[in-house]
Amino acid sequence: MASRLKISKVFRFDEDTDMILKKLVKKKNENRDKRSSVITESSYVRDLIHKDYVTELGFDMDEFLRLKRTLIGIGININQIAHKYNAGIARKSDLISLETEMVMLNDMQQKLNEMIYIWKKGSDK
Repeated sequence: MASRLKISKVFRFDEDTDMILKKLVKKKNENRDKRSSVITESSYVRDLIHKDYVTELGFDMDEFLRLKRTLIGIGININQIAHKYNAGIARKSDLISLETEMVMLNDMQQKLNEMIYIWKKGSDK
């Protein structure tokens, strides 16, 4: 993906489609995190294209989000174990938990590698 927008395209919409686009963008902006930037019509259409492309590749976004949440949880657990270890209060059960988390990380790495493979294979189409 390019970091800078270099290509300009013009799309024509009928009035109904334009009204729907404006409503959807307005709703997105009303529901966005106020720290994030305002969503433009152009960025909204780009997001739709990317979502459709991901769907076309068979990339399961629900699985990706589940992996992301799991990764965050594993990170939190490992951090807690590290704090206990550094404080000198780690127990054998903490080390067993750490080993379990590492196995889960390995499984996630394999799943993410599969997703990356699908993504790259689709970009060759």
